[in-house]
Amino acid sequence: MKGQLRKSGIDAIGDIPWGTHFCQFYQTKEDLIEIVVPYLKAGLENNELCLWITSDPLGVEDAKEALKKSVPDIDTYLNREQVEIIPETLFYLEKGAFDQKKALNMGTEKFLRAVEEGYCGLRTIGNLSWLKKSDWDNFADYEEKVDSAIGNYRIISMCAYSLDKCNATDIIDVVANHQFTLIKREGNWERIESPRRRKAEETAVQATKNWEYTFDAVPDLIAILDTEYRIVRANRAMAARLGITPEECVGLTCYRVIHGTDEPPSFCPYRQLLKDGIEHTEEVREDSLGGDFILSVLPLHDSKGKIIGCTHFARDINERKRLEEQTRQRAEEMETVMEIAPVAIWIGHDPQCHNITGNRMANEYFESRSGENVSPKVTSLRRIFCKGSELAVDELPMQKAALKGIEVRNEEIDVLLPSREWRVLLGSASPLHDARGNVRGSVSAFIDITERKKAEEALRRSEEKYRNLIETANEGIWILEWVPDTGARTIYVNKKMAEMLGCSREEMIGKSVRDFTDEEGKAIFELNMKRREQGINESHEFKLLRKDGSPLWALVNSKSLFDETGKFTGSISMLTDITGRREAETKLKETLENLEKLVEDRTLELEKAYKSLKESETRLSEAQRIAHIGNWDWDLLTCEIYWSEEMSRIFGRDPQKSGASYSEFLDYIHPDDRDYVKNAMKRAIKGELLAIDYSILLEDGEESTVHMRAQAVFNEKNIPIKIKLRAATPP
Repeated sequence: MKGQLRKSGIDAIGDIPWGTHFCQFYQTKEDLIEIVVPYLKAGLENNELCLWITSDPLGVEDAKEALKKSVPDIDTYLNREQVEIIPETLFYLEKGAFDQKKALNMGTEKFLRAVEEGYCGLRTIGNLSWLKKSDWDNFADYEEKVDSAIGNYRIISMCAYSLDKCNATDIIDVVANHQFTLIKREGNWERIESPRRRKAEETAVQATKNWEYTFDAVPDLIAILDTEYRIVRANRAMAARLGITPEECVGLTCYRVIHGTDEPPSFCPYRQLLKDGIEHTEEVREDSLGGDFILSVLPLHDSKGKIIGCTHFARDINERKRLEEQTRQRAEEMETVMEIAPVAIWIGHDPQCHNITGNRMANEYFESRSGENVSPKVTSLRRIFCKGSELAVDELPMQKAALKGIEVRNEEIDVLLPSREWRVLLGSASPLHDARGNVRGSVSAFIDITERKKAEEALRRSEEKYRNLIETANEGIWILEWVPDTGARTIYVNKKMAEMLGCSREEMIGKSVRDFTDEEGKAIFELNMKRREQGINESHEFKLLRKDGSPLWALVNSKSLFDETGKFTGSISMLTDITGRREAETKLKETLENLEKLVEDRTLELEKAYKSLKESETRLSEAQRIAHIGNWDWDLLTCEIYWSEEMSRIFGRDPQKSGASYSEFLDYIHPDDRDYVKNAMKRAIKGELLAIDYSILLEDGEESTVHMRAQAVFNEKNIPIKIKLRAATPP
C-alpha cells in the first residue's frame, strides 16, 4: 500500500501514499478550511470515500458551505454519500466522553464500506477541538493505534488540532503520534516531519530536531525553566518578545527579565507549582511582554518523579481581550438600548423557551418583575389570545420562532394580565442560533397598541354610527367637492336625498346642483358657493327640480369645508323637504282671511261655556257646603294640590287661600293618626281604594273627625300620576 501515491490536494504536502497519518495545527477557522477543503476535494476527484468529522469552529452546515465554494457539485457527492460530514458526537463521543472503541469500530465500518462500494480507499479528517483534558491520554492511545493500523490499508487520515486548546506538552504528544505535522508560519504552511516512537534510535534523533523546529515554529511564548526560575530554553516567539535571541535567553532569571523584580511575584503560577507540584494556569497582564496572556506552567520530572523544572507556556490573548472588551461594550450598549427602548423585548434563553426574560418595557407590559421568568411553560399567570382563540404554548410567537426555526412577523396578540387587564401587543419574533447554526432560543420585540386598538374601535363605531345616522336621517345629505376652474361636483348623497329628487345616488354622483334646478336657482347656487368659499355658513330656502320636473322646496343648512392648510374643498348641506309647507302657506293665507270671523264666533261660544261653568262650580260648591263634603286633587308629577272651598272649611282654612301642600295637610292630622294617614296614602298610591276615619286639629285648636276616601289615577304605563281625595265631616 505504501507505494501507491495519492494526491493530497495540499501544496505543502504534495502526493502521499496510502497509510499516511498526519496532523494540522490551526488557529482560525480560515486556517482549518484552507487545508481541509482542498484535501477532501482531491479525495472526491480521486474516487475515494471521504469522511469529515467536524466540530467547532465549523458546524455541519458550515462545513458543507465551505466545501461548496470549491466543489460546486458537492450536493451530488452528498446525495450519493461519497462524502459524509458528521459531528464529533456521532463518531468520537458516547454520553459526552471520548469512546475509543466506538471510534475504532466506526473507522473500520467506513473503510469496509469504501471497499464494498468500489471506492479506491478511505480519506478522513477529524477536527479535535472538542477534546477535553480528561480524555487526552485515552485519545493519545487511540491515535497510536490508528497510526499503527492504517499503514496496511488504503486509508489516509488527517487530524486537526486547535492551537488555542493545546499546551506545549499536548503539542509534543500530538507531533509524536503522527507521521508529520502542518504548521502555518509567517502566512505559509510548512510540513514538519514527526518521529515514530517505534522507529530506531536514529529516527528518534531526527525526531528531536523536528521537535525543536516545531518548538520554535509555535507562535506561543514557550520557555523551559529550572527550579531556580532560570531559563533553560526559550523558543523564538519568547525571545522575540524579550528583544533578544533564544540563545541569549538561556540562564536569565524569569522574574527579573520579565517582571523586573528581585523575587517571583505573588501571582506567579510557577511559584505555586513548586509548592504543590501540579500544573497551574493564570490570566496575567505583563506590559514587558506586550499585554495580556494566558500563562500555563507544567511540571517537568526526572526519572524518579522529582520536579526539575517546568514548561512555561504563554499565549497572547490581547486580541481576545480586545474582542472581549468590544463584546462587553456592545453588551453594555445593547443592555442600555434594551432598557431605554420604547418597545418590549423578550429573550428566550433556551431552545424550548422555558426561560424568558424581558427588558424594562416588557416587564411593564407583562406586570412582571425585573429578571422574572415569564415563560408560559413555567407560569400560567398570563393568557394569550389571537383573533379570539386562546393560543397553546407552542403557538406563541417566541415558541414558534424557536421550535420551528422561523421568523414570525407582525403578530397581533391579546394578553390577559394577572391584574385582569387586557393588553393588545403587536410584534415579531426571530430564532437565535449558536455557532453551529442550531437554535438556542429566540428574541421578540412588541409594542403596546391597546390604546390604538381602542381608538380604532371607537373610530369604527363612530364612523358606523355616523353612516347609520346619515343613511337613516329624515333629511337629505349632500356633499360637494370644489374643483378649481370647474366648480362644485357631487361626491356623496345619502339615500334620502336621492329619494327626494326621485333619482338614484349613482345618477347624482359627479353632477352639480345646477343640474337639479332652474335658471333662477343656478344663479342663486353660484352666489351661495361664493359665500361658502368665504367660509360663510347659513340656512336658506332653495328650489330644486325633481327628476320628473316637479318642484322640490328645501330648507338648506350649509357648512363650508376646508383642508388642514385652510384651502376651500367644498361644502356639506342638510336639506329638509319643505315643499308641503310651501304649498300649505298658500292655503294658510286663505285660511287666515276667515280666521278672525271664526275666532269671533268661537269667543262667543267660549264666553257662554265659561258662564255655564261658573254657574256649575257655584252649584257644586253650594252642594259640598250643605253636605259637608270637600275634595282635593294631588298632582304627583307637579306636586300641585287643589283644595275645594268646602275642603278648606272642613280643615278650618281660609277658602281664599291656595291649596295646602301635602306636608301642610299632614300638619292638620292629629299626631296619634298621622302615621295611620301616611300609610293609608301610600296604599292609595299603590292603587288601593281607601275609606278611613281620622282626627284633625283645626287652626283654633278644636278637634274634628274626618271620613276620607282616596283613589289613585294611573297613566297608560300604569304609573300613578294623581290622588283624588274626598273628605266629609258630620253635619
